Amino acid sequence: MENPPEATRATGTEESTLSRLRPSFIGGILLGVAVAAFIILIVREVALAPPPLEIELPNTEPSSLEIVVHVGGAVAAPGVYGVPANARLNDAVLTAGGLTEKADPDAAAMAEVLRDGMSYVVPEQQGGEPVVVHLTGAVANSGLYSLPQGSRVLDGIAAAGGLADDANVTELNLAARLTDGERYHVPLNVQTPAQSVFVHVVGAVEQPGTYTLSDGARLVDAIAIAGGAAGEADVDAIDLALRLMDGHRYYIPFAGEQTVSDVTVHITGAVESPGLYLLPAGTRLIDAIEAAGGALATADVHALNLARPIQDGERYAVPVTRAGVNINVATVDELDEVPGISRTVAQAIVNRRDAVGAFVNVDELLDVPGIGPATLAAIRPFVSVN
Repeated sequence: MENPPEATRATGTEESTLSRLRPSFIGGILLGVAVAAFIILIVREVALAPPPLEIELPNTEPSSLEIVVHVGGAVAAPGVYGVPANARLNDAVLTAGGLTEKADPDAAAMAEVLRDGMSYVVPEQQGGEPVVVHLTGAVANSGLYSLPQGSRVLDGIAAAGGLADDANVTELNLAARLTDGERYHVPLNVQTPAQSVFVHVVGAVEQPGTYTLSDGARLVDAIAIAGGAAGEADVDAIDLALRLMDGHRYYIPFAGEQTVSDVTVHITGAVESPGLYLLPAGTRLIDAIEAAGGALATADVHALNLARPIQDGERYAVPVTRAGVNINVATVDELDEVPGISRTVAQAIVNRRDAVGAFVNVDELLDVPGIGPATLAAIRPFVSVN
């Protein structure tokens, strides 16, 4: 039986619709598969990719805690280096590879704090012949010593056995480098003892007696220490400003007392204690010299009229013999008698003579501790070298 025409048309329409939908469906499936595959590929690449490389860029801004210096000389790698602030030369030397074999670290201030922008050079050791120097004075063993070039005064003193107990190094530059052929003298520590005068105060004072006063004291000081002037004292008749002399007697007159007036004279030259003296009127020159402590061994008393009466306000000079005291042979006692030379200085002269040898001229006394230009000028007339 034949199908009716309507059914045939309906079936044909459905087949036509399915034919159009089939390619679109298949294409959609294929597109989905392709997208899924792409996603899987991307995920796999991401999963297998290496971690990103982290690069730390240098800080181009200068650090406030770093300085730049030049290190040269006897170092392994001279050049310009950045070092921490407050670093010392020793730190910079280590940064430059350390010292070479020829370096002389003692000649460089290795503890010096570095400053930005400065150049520091480590010197090399000095070659050549050693230096020969003469060490004298207050050292354990005076003499000639041979030391390496570049040695300092301190090294020379060490070679001479070190300092003596009475050495005075306050005026020495112990860091100075030694020079070949030179003499280096270490002076003695001269201590000048405190001076005093011992006097006898009598007459119109409250407490007559003997008293010790400081050197430079005046008659008014002696009266005060003796309890002051008595009520009946005639202080206008005496010179209250008179400088006291050791070993002297001072009489304070009473008012209305008839006394022989005194004279004031100046005794200088070759006497034990030159100075001003208050002596009774009619005193002769020989007595005035005795009042000044007596004539020294160097005095030429034969050139004087010792019987001459002294006059108030006059100056009397005791001359010395032309030769003077020979400082190359004189003993401590003999030198101690020279005006202007104390016993301490006399001993220092003998010590210098024993350590160095004879004095060539009087000017070499300036090498003796305690003798300066002024002292030398005062004692020059009394000393000689032959």
